Amino acid sequence: MQKSISLPVLFCLLFVIIISIILIGTVSVAAAEKAEINGSFEKGDKVFTDPAEEVEEEFVDFFNYDRLWLRYKKTFANNDYFWLKGTYYNRVYDVREIYDSLALSLDGNYTFNSSERWRNRVKFHLKDKDYAISPQKSYHVYRIAYQLDFARDDLNDYTFYLQRQWNNYQNSPDKDYYANRISLNWSRDLTEKLSIEAKIQYDEQIHTLNSASTDKFGKKFAINFKYRL
Repeated sequence: MQKSISLPVLFCLLFVIIISIILIGTVSVAAAEKAEINGSFEKGDKVFTDPAEEVEEEFVDFFNYDRLWLRYKKTFANNDYFWLKGTYYNRVYDVREIYDSLALSLDGNYTFNSSERWRNRVKFHLKDKDYAISPQKSYHVYRIAYQLDFARDDLNDYTFYLQRQWNNYQNSPDKDYYANRISLNWSRDLTEKLSIEAKIQYDEQIHTLNSASTDKFGKKFAINFKYRL
């Protein structure tokens, strides 16, 4: 059965990672307006039962989990900011041990203004999920995204979004795939009370090797509205 990392060691590991990245950053500490570190620790369990029994539900399984995250955020005098977030999630089953898993992830976001009307966001996500007893299910995720916000005037806003993600399975390379997403969003205030939003989006998921899984392609168009009573 998979063992959990002790909390003191985990706190130290995440803190060292975050601080190390900050220290090698290119932005001067003196330029920062404010900085903060926040986090959360959660411990719990979930029980699975079969309601087929008339008198008493039959026990099926349960798992215990530990979830911990730490985030460092720095905001600069010009309202640009960046943050880094490390997450630890461990899940241990009592019966179905093949689902025991340990996930570690690191997320980042750097937001900066090109001008008063142009705002840029660069985001990334790294994740490693390990199944101790079912290594064929273990995988890595790498995702990078760019978002550009443009305020044309006080009424019209545009958002362009571009994302690329890679999923790699260490012991099942035929499951490897990459996914792309591109979207364009427009929002406008028609009146003081009524606003609308339109979005067009294209997605694709393509496997890198011959696979039993199918490639997927999709597109959508949506219109939303909000009326303030």
